[in-house]
Amino acid sequence: MFNWAAAISAIVAAGALGVNTWAVLQARRTREVQLFAQLFYDVRQQERQLLELKAETVGGVAGDRGRPKLEAWSTTFFQTLEYLAFLQNAKLIRNRPLAGYFDDSVLDWYERVFLTIASEEDRTNPERYRELKKLYDRLKTPRVSIG
Repeated sequence: MFNWAAAISAIVAAGALGVNTWAVLQARRTREVQLFAQLFYDVRQQERQLLELKAETVGGVAGDRGRPKLEAWSTTFFQTLEYLAFLQNAKLIRNRPLAGYFDDSVLDWYERVFLTIASEEDRTNPERYRELKKLYDRLKTPRVSIG
């Protein structure tokens, strides 16, 4: 004899498993968006701080007094970019459109800020900011499109 209770129970369990899987995926997507939103907010705040530092040293008025502030700022900024690059290089962010959203910004930050403000050691030492450099190289490599 067919056991209807067992069959219905199995169907309900399969449905619950499907709903749970969907909820876990949505939670991961939400977490990724929140992480990137926080990173973007942090970088924007740090960019504002750079503008303030540059305003303080317009025409070299602050001279060497502004240099320690700029070095402290750049370490924080470059570490934030390094973390963003790590997340993208390690493919810890599975949402490709979200990760790709920052591609142009990373290129701009690297060329406009890193190459102009970073110390010679930071720019030339392959062990320093290696994830950022790796991401930059990957983004600068021309992509071949088919069709």
